[in-house]
Amino acid sequence: MDRSAGWSRVQPMWREFQLLPFTGMALGISVTLTVTMIVFTYLLFLNLFAQSFARSLLVVLFVLGVVTLTLVLLTVTQLLYVTVTARRDAQVTAQARAWEAHLTAFLAGADPPATLDVTGARALLHLREARPGPDGARLAALYDTLGLRAHDECVARSGRNTTDRTMALERLVTLRDDRSLPVFLALLDDASTSLRLLALLGVTRLARPGWAAPPLLPVLTSGLFSTQQVREALCLLGAQAEPLVRTLTADPRDPWRELAVDTAGRLDPPRYADLVPDLLRDASAGVRAGALRLYAAGRLDPPPLRREVWQLSRDSAWAVRAMSAQALGTFPRPPVRTLWRLLGDPNWWVRHHAARSLQASGEGRAALREAAARHPDRFARDMARAALPQSEPTP
Repeated sequence: MDRSAGWSRVQPMWREFQLLPFTGMALGISVTLTVTMIVFTYLLFLNLFAQSFARSLLVVLFVLGVVTLTLVLLTVTQLLYVTVTARRDAQVTAQARAWEAHLTAFLAGADPPATLDVTGARALLHLREARPGPDGARLAALYDTLGLRAHDECVARSGRNTTDRTMALERLVTLRDDRSLPVFLALLDDASTSLRLLALLGVTRLARPGWAAPPLLPVLTSGLFSTQQVREALCLLGAQAEPLVRTLTADPRDPWRELAVDTAGRLDPPRYADLVPDLLRDASAGVRAGALRLYAAGRLDPPPLRREVWQLSRDSAWAVRAMSAQALGTFPRPPVRTLWRLLGDPNWWVRHHAARSLQASGEGRAALREAAARHPDRFARDMARAALPQSEPTP
């Protein structure tokens, strides 16, 4: 590799890696200055107590000289650091633009580059991210043809340190090449958290219409990932996550069933409408509440379910009652008497959703006005007043 290629490998990370020796040098100068000040302060006091004013003056002048020279040295070092960093960054920027122009010409029909240095590879991945269509596929093929994909996969699997492996895996995630899927799957249970999360992101970024999701559930529910991380991964998979979500709704562990029903509501509630009847009868309060959210979000209105939704308004769990109050507002004719009762519930969220549901109909708004004046519960009256439109006079 020529000298310019070597510089291109160093320059992008120059500020990060050279900052450590610069900081160490500045710390050394500061410590030296501090020690010098302590020593000469001690000598100054000794001379003052000995009433040797001439030597005391020499000590003071020497200390001032040391301080001045140290500050000058620190200032010059900082200016040199900033100047060299700016120059290196400018060189890297110029090289990156040249590589982008070269790769753009390749996409327009020019000959492909014979090799890519680190800056060129970074420019290719940047264009790959910006052009996800046919151009992106051509760039991914070029990256593979030059042997860079195989190199990154080898480093990601068995690199010398976690930093090298992470950077290689990050490049593979950006590349989005289906042939890297085995690497992503193999690293899902890696000891490094950053590698596991990058591998999971790599799997989700390969999802596209017609793509069959690999068997991910055993590793996703093994404890290596938090429920929030699994939820985000399923949402990134989108429609391709449906088999995983449906399997999770039958998981014997409550947290995973709760995650499944919550994810279904985030992805496409009507698609999972057939799951609602069983989920409404689940033993977990979190699942029942999620099923009611799914019912309300999907605007599902099969008459046999209305009675179950209404019955859950008396559930012992406040989250279920709150979601029942929200779901009742989607009925063609919301049950005003039930919502009136929920308006006086001890839990604030139940009262809030009951008031929102009453706002959905003219009869409900009339009930809100009456509740603001005559509801027996003081908190229900407050909630009703807060829910009334600002233009309406408060009774």
